Formats: sequence, C-alpha cells, structure tokens
Amino acid sequence: MASMNFGEFCGQHGIVHEVTTPYSPQSNGAAERKNRTLKEMMNAMLISSGLPQNLWGEAILSSNYLLNKVPRKNQDKTPYELWKGRKPSYKYLKVWGCLAKVVVPTPKKMKIGPKTVDCIFIGYAHNNTAYRFLVYESNNPDVHKNTIMESRNASFFEDVFPCKSKEGQSSSKRVFDDTMNKSDDSEVELEPRRSKRARVEKTFGLDFLTFLLESEP
Repeated sequence: MASMNFGEFCGQHGIVHEVTTPYSPQSNGAAERKNRTLKEMMNAMLISSGLPQNLWGEAILSSNYLLNKVPRKNQDKTPYELWKGRKPSYKYLKVWGCLAKVVVPTPKKMKIGPKTVDCIFIGYAHNNTAYRFLVYESNNPDVHKNTIMESRNASFFEDVFPCKSKEGQSSSKRVFDDTMNKSDDSEVELEPRRSKRARVEKTFGLDFLTFLLESEP
C-alpha cells in the first residue's frame, strides 16, 4: 500500500522513480556505503559501552543522529544545517551508553525514598528534545528495570559505563595500583631488553687485523 502511494506521489509531481537491479547492491554504492558506516559506528558503540546486541537499533538511530550533524566531505555545512537552515548545537550531546541519574517523573515520585533512578543513556527522542534512557537500577515500584524512558531532567556520568566488563576494569586498576605503589619510595627500575639473536663471529680475510680497544678505568 505504501509503495502504491509513493508511486502515485511520484507520478503526480513528475518524478521518475528509478530502482536498482535486484541482487546488485553495487549499483547503489552511495546507500550501501552509508549503511556500512552506520553499522561500523553501531558496532563500536556497543563494544565500547558493553551494552547487549539487542540494542543495535538504538545505536543505529544515535549514529544517524550524529552523522547528520557532522560536515560531509568537500562540504562546509552539515546535513542538519542544509535542511533546517541553522547550525546545530553540540552542547547537549552525551557519551552513548554512560550512566545517568534520571529524576523520577512527578506522578511516580515517592514521598519517602530515592528521587532518581539509575539509567543508561541510549539516544535522543524522536519527536521532542528529551533523552532516551534504559532503566538499569530502580527502587521505585512504578519505574521498572529494563524499561525505556524519556526525560530531560538527568545528570550524566560520561566516564562510567555500568554494562562494561568489570573484570577488565579491575585488572587495569590492579596494574596501575601496583605501579604506583612501587614508585612511591623509589623509581621503578626496568631491566634493559637484550637481544636474543645468536652472535656470529665475523672475519674480513687475512689482509685485515681486528683490534679490541679497552676503555681506561
């Protein structure tokens, strides 16, 4: 039904709708390259944040949101500026997958208890200026874990990733602490690296003499 409406729209406005040959993605290189860019950004965001793969849709939408605010090659203006006629603002951009303390909406607030819930920032709202969050921990009976909520009233901790592997973070911290403890009283002495390659005696023939010079004490 949607394709028929689109065909009628193109016919009414004199638009020739050209399509690619089936099973030949190489004939539409611009779209395929953009899809690849979005997938690479999505994969990097999921890995760096530690979030599960079932949130790939939120990562794709956030990637596209960011790309529309980045200048294109050989162009000074961003797609957002070309479409809206004004420059985009970057002040409200946040690190994807970070921890956020979101204020509980007024209808769901408790008189006694926490006023915020721990959430994970997963993107930007589609039809308003709010942020999108995945509830990570909640002590409020009206705000359930693993649900998505939208809000503008939140505090972000952009260097904290709740879903990231804690084992990697703890091992890195142990290495750092051990190095700092050793360097408190004395400098850490590192043994110089020595070559393990076998030494081969060289000869230059009978016409040359080799002398070994000893340095004076």
